[in-house]
Amino acid sequence: MYKSYNSLIITNNTLFQQIKSFNLFLQIYINEILIKHKFFFFLLNKMFTVILSVQNYYITFPMHFKKSINIPITPQTCRITNTTYSSLLLVTINSIIKLKNAYRMKKRIFFIGKVPIILRSNKCYLKYSKVFKMLSYGECPFELGGYFIIKGYEKIILFQEQIKDNFAEIYHY
Repeated sequence: MYKSYNSLIITNNTLFQQIKSFNLFLQIYINEILIKHKFFFFLLNKMFTVILSVQNYYITFPMHFKKSINIPITPQTCRITNTTYSSLLLVTINSIIKLKNAYRMKKRIFFIGKVPIILRSNKCYLKYSKVFKMLSYGECPFELGGYFIIKGYEKIILFQEQIKDNFAEIYHY
């Protein structure tokens, strides 16, 4: 009975749609953005050319840096310390440097930026935590998630519908 009731609440909730949409953003849409800008060419002069190509990307689980050490961070810690619950966006870039007829190739991982994480999404620690682990994090096990923690405050994206009553709309292309 409990499992069926819990699944009914989660699947019929609008927050489930937000979490699902955010997971698609992390898995598919970021990759599409990076594919559109996959190659960069720099022709500095006739003899020297640099080609940069984006190979793949990786989004870490939420972390906090203290003295060059990565420390996993929980949503409750972000609320207390007024920080953002975010992950790092890392990209592997191949660089080819051409000087006359010689080539030099390097592969490096670069930090692009931080991505705020929705609670209970695929990159949130709470998604994979059992009840006792969530209680140790200071979170309620019945919390459905679906919101961000930005500078310690809970923020949510609101949906807005606009009803149009019998309006004819004409578009010119």
